[in-house]
Amino acid sequence: MNLKPILLFVFLSSLMIFNFGCGKKEEEKAPVAKTKVVVKTKKRKIRAIKSAAKKKNKDEVEKMLAALPPNERAKMEKMLKKSAERKKEKKVDEENVKLPKWFEPNQEVKDIVDKASKALRMGLSDEEKVKAIEDLEGIDHPIVLEVVNEALDEPNEEVREAALDAVMEIADPVVLPTVMKALDDESPDIREYALDALMDINDESINDALMKALDDENADVRDNAVDTMLYIEEPCVLPSLAKAMDSEDQDVREKAIITIEDIPDPRAVDALIDKGLLSDDDELREDALDSIEFITDHEFKNYSEARAWWDQNRDTFKFDE
Repeated sequence: MNLKPILLFVFLSSLMIFNFGCGKKEEEKAPVAKTKVVVKTKKRKIRAIKSAAKKKNKDEVEKMLAALPPNERAKMEKMLKKSAERKKEKKVDEENVKLPKWFEPNQEVKDIVDKASKALRMGLSDEEKVKAIEDLEGIDHPIVLEVVNEALDEPNEEVREAALDAVMEIADPVVLPTVMKALDDESPDIREYALDALMDINDESINDALMKALDDENADVRDNAVDTMLYIEEPCVLPSLAKAMDSEDQDVREKAIITIEDIPDPRAVDALIDKGLLSDDDELREDALDSIEFITDHEFKNYSEARAWWDQNRDTFKFDE
């Protein structure tokens, strides 16, 4: 029997399979490279728009926004609007005469709080407990915290969520122990929602809660932690942003970079240099370098160049307003 034709057929078949497999791998790799380019381009667009907005170049901002896809444009407009609102609110707060920190609760307020406390202890239905807790909304005073902490021990999640609603507008570090307690809740939805109570608090004490949330097992909780920092966008959250840059979650790292570059504080650049440029993650190093160049308007090749330049100019550097 002549084996040559058979061996030739086997060889050709193997070669075809090999070529097909290699081709398939190359096809699979292409989208990954393309995705990185798209992500990088998108970040540069965001930075360009924010830079034009800082310089109050409205025509340029509108031109760049018009070039974005509708969904990206909507997100960018929302981000710019929030940033403008924060600056406006901050200016108003600085101009206003300082008022007493807390009002003196009248008897009606005390009765509402007492009613909610009794509802939790009287064995009422969950619906009745929720209603009593909902009556606390709008009081915006630490007097509600004791009842809220009691409600956070309730087995029903709706009761616990209603309790958190009652502290959302207090906007003072006094709510931190309550938020920390909620961050131990068995429900990731409760842990995620608790962070919203920190959004209007400009105080370094909130880093305890933010860092705790960054270590949460749930991705949504970790994501909301960095979203909270993005909303606050003040130097007080820099310790948590530095921690977020070390996160194993890529989305958290990217949001941390985007947030930290908009905080006009020398410590922000320090974090980008020491955390970002010394990272083992190639993409994080590139993002950090882009941010440093965006802030300083200087180009650097590596950590050594950026660190040397920043050490010379840190004390005199003027951030864009």
